[in-house]
Amino acid sequence: MMYVVCSSGYMEERVRLNKLKEVLLFNNYEFTFIGWLRGKKYKRDIKSYKYEHIWIGGGYANKLLILHYPMWIIKVFFKALQFKKKDLVWAVGLDVAIPIYIASKIKKFDYVFDNPDNFSLTYNLKGNKKKVVDWIENKVAKNAKYHIIPSETRFPKKFGNELFIPNFPLESEYIKANKIYQGKIKASFDVESIKSDKRFKIYINGRMTASRGYDWVSDVLKELDEKKFLIIVVGDINCSKLKDVIKEKNNFIVYDRLPNYEALSIYMMSDIVLAFYDPKIPINVKAEPNKWWDCVKCQVPFVSNIEIETLKTFKNKNACFTINYGDKEELVKLLNDLEKNKEKLEKIRNNLKEIDVQDWQVIIEKYLPLKNNRKDKNEAVNSKL
Repeated sequence: MMYVVCSSGYMEERVRLNKLKEVLLFNNYEFTFIGWLRGKKYKRDIKSYKYEHIWIGGGYANKLLILHYPMWIIKVFFKALQFKKKDLVWAVGLDVAIPIYIASKIKKFDYVFDNPDNFSLTYNLKGNKKKVVDWIENKVAKNAKYHIIPSETRFPKKFGNELFIPNFPLESEYIKANKIYQGKIKASFDVESIKSDKRFKIYINGRMTASRGYDWVSDVLKELDEKKFLIIVVGDINCSKLKDVIKEKNNFIVYDRLPNYEALSIYMMSDIVLAFYDPKIPINVKAEPNKWWDCVKCQVPFVSNIEIETLKTFKNKNACFTINYGDKEELVKLLNDLEKNKEKLEKIRNNLKEIDVQDWQVIIEKYLPLKNNRKDKNEAVNSKL
């Protein structure tokens, strides 16, 4: 039996978890998701996989979380004590991996440490705090069956069990997204109204917070001509300034969370994607966002801030637009220029074709015991591998 543990309510709430879910379901692999339902209003009726919420409440961005997290970690530990030696536990994030690591020493089960963000870099820890947290994280990583990281830049210490897996999209999700774009399958939103709109389309998705630039980006969006620009927003808006601009302007289309393949289809309808990360936060300098690889796959240009070290792959191939973080005038100028001169977009689109993007499913299947569980052993997985 496999258990996937994460501080989310459902696997669909995180792109990487959703990808794992799709791979496991495709292979008819038995698993249970164990999560934290942040609020009762988020409860859904999911029938495609088993799930159990061992903690409820706390929300996502408030002071009460400091009280909820210790209880969540304790709950994970006692839940992990119920696992058996033959079980495989997929732990997403250090908050989950620590209690699972301790429980694994007692119950002798294997665990995978899925570690998208180095903890001390994420929270900008310094001095002794950083040393202690890094020591703990290294201990958890070293004892894992696999330590999954988006790239070597995220975790400098190596123990021989690392799997460097970039945040590539799933080919199966891309295929469904393309069918939506082509009108072959229906979506939960009006596809034709977006496709037929002649305005320059700016796509914003994911978690919209101040650390991702949305305070100053909101000022930029406010300046854009409503007759020339359409702004599509998908995801969690945790920026009051952006909410205010959306209310003021008439050129926004806003959706709550969409299924991953539906959100992916909007890339195909867009002219440019915004992807900014505050460089004052150390982990952001080493950003490895899913949306970059979604842009590569869908061949839609994106603009990000030049301070991000991991942009080198794209900058070296002239496959993205870059500006200085927080430079409102520079972004307004760039967007207005691209709206008038779309040939610049085409150059970037062509250069994106030169960047290799692989199917996350094909990569991850190499490391999971799935071979005897696949529904159709002869079914081919479309990929570039």
